[in-house]
Amino acid sequence: MLREARGWTRSELARRVDVTFQTIKNWEADQYEPRSEKITKLAREFDVTESVLRADAHHSEEGPHQDLKIGRADSASPTIAEFDLSVAHLLELARKRLSILTGIETGKIKITVQFEP
Repeated sequence: MLREARGWTRSELARRVDVTFQTIKNWEADQYEPRSEKITKLAREFDVTESVLRADAHHSEEGPHQDLKIGRADSASPTIAEFDLSVAHLLELARKRLSILTGIETGKIKITVQFEP
């Protein structure tokens, strides 16, 4: 999860995006979905695009509350959606770093990942 990967507590994330601890807890429990302006703040804090935060919403049959994986996993092994989010986050960071190093626009950088057995 993004929050835990950065070593942040719920209180710290709440302070960073100007909400209460309880709000973060509710988001992580899929009880509420953040408003658009909070998603923008979350994306900024996590250094990802808003689409990365919402990445698995388009692939989930369980509804929109499965989209913001900011807290911690409930199980030891990640779900496919959590894995997809991690890969998407890493690729987004790689594109940003490559853009900085090369001067090429982020949108023009394509990265291919190949998994071999």
